[in-house]
Amino acid sequence: ALPIWIRNPKLISLPAQISAIAALDDIEYMNSYVKIVNEALEYFTKGIIDLGFYYKPGGGNFILLKFDTESNKESCLNYLEERSVYIRNLKHLQGMNTFARITIGTKPNMEYLLSLLNDWKISNG
Repeated sequence: ALPIWIRNPKLISLPAQISAIAALDDIEYMNSYVKIVNEALEYFTKGIIDLGFYYKPGGGNFILLKFDTESNKESCLNYLEERSVYIRNLKHLQGMNTFARITIGTKPNMEYLLSLLNDWKISNG
């Protein structure tokens, strides 16, 4: 049977919707991936605390990283983008001008992001 497509305001692509449905059909795969992400989340949150960052849990596969100033957040996001790493700027949301949203990936992904955050902190004193 063909799935019923649901309109999402975030414009999730058709291939992403098909992949999500396939993942839901493979509960074993989904559970193993959730375990991988949860382990990476635990590793990453410990790492950002060690770097002196504050974060708010996102309740899923993301966290909200808080910067002390909007200018530092913009500097860090630019630093990451220059290295082809993109995290979501939340300045468009009221009261979130010093926050960025980070999606949790695999542990190697998060190790790389931690190393970049550390390098940014070192270069910005």
